[in-house]
Amino acid sequence: MLIQKIMMTRLAVSIFVLSIPMAVVLMLLSARGEPQKTVLSEELQSLIREIERNEALYHTLKLNLTTSRSEEGIRFHSDEPKPKPIQSESQSDLITQGLKFREEVQSKGRFIVLVSGFGSGEVRRNISNANYTEVGTREMILVSDGTTSRHFGEGDVVAERQGNQPQKSSIGGISNEQFRLPNLARPHMFVLRYGGAHVPLSTYLKGIKAIGEFRGAPPPNLRAGTVFKAQILGTEQCQGLECTKLMIEIVNPGGTPRSRRELWLAHDRNLIPVKDLFYLCSNSNEIPFAEAIIDEWQEVRPGVWFPLKAHSNRFSSYLIKHEGRQKRIQHVKYDFNSVQLDPPIPPNEFTSLKFPPGTEVSIREDGKIIKTFVAEANEL
Repeated sequence: MLIQKIMMTRLAVSIFVLSIPMAVVLMLLSARGEPQKTVLSEELQSLIREIERNEALYHTLKLNLTTSRSEEGIRFHSDEPKPKPIQSESQSDLITQGLKFREEVQSKGRFIVLVSGFGSGEVRRNISNANYTEVGTREMILVSDGTTSRHFGEGDVVAERQGNQPQKSSIGGISNEQFRLPNLARPHMFVLRYGGAHVPLSTYLKGIKAIGEFRGAPPPNLRAGTVFKAQILGTEQCQGLECTKLMIEIVNPGGTPRSRRELWLAHDRNLIPVKDLFYLCSNSNEIPFAEAIIDEWQEVRPGVWFPLKAHSNRFSSYLIKHEGRQKRIQHVKYDFNSVQLDPPIPPNEFTSLKFPPGTEVSIREDGKIIKTFVAEANEL
């Protein structure tokens, strides 16, 4: 029973903490008090209005995406065998209408389970609390109609540690708290893979207060005097396209930069950012911690563009800080197999989620579990 609860907890974590980037943004937007009001230049306000007009083109869409992920440089216990290459592939189907969405993801390969983080003394001292890998398959379904959210996750893996333990688990949930719309549905936010927020780019550029007010976004909780600064740096060529270059900074109350990102918005690609460089200033002001680039494009409707192929990289923060150099620890490739604007929406697409019999389902209200049951015969 204890092992089952641990596995369900890990599966729940894999559902809600979908990626390291979201952890980064929560770290960056965490403190007490009220943030300082963001002041926008007239030029930036004009750009934001133009971005809003382009964002409206993608209000309703349907897409299929293949994501290929590789991890390296993760520390494991010295007594464990050296892990095989940590590589996985996911197939994602996503349909959205405003903030309503349905996302289904099926993954296979080898996955990293970060028990003790990216590396600490605990990795060397205690094998039971060390990072390890799993190989097998995972499935995740998220459904939200703007009022009620439902999720289901299932794993069939072998934990590659201390005897290669087979593990099967499934978990489901229903909540009155809305899931945040994946940025896959927002081409203007797609390259903000690290340190970005689950809001439209036009909202993001307005600052912390606007992010917090946006439906479904994490509320701002920064100390008094924290500053969010967005500015236009000019026009540059990037990836063969003429772009407007932006810089966004978050500055601590004492004036110390906390993070910085640089974006290149392509003029003839509906102002979708073609490249993002993200800096954690506690590590380096000069060397990016992460990057994301759109490599190829597709015109899904005359004058309406969407990424076709893209990639992102994350680098070792330790080596950036202590040795002043980059070493890639994560590489992700994105291939959009199909994109459809304004697709027909099947009835109940954003409300129906049938849990397989035997799934433990939790019902939450305002973040608290009020009921738990075991699903029978495809209960909603």
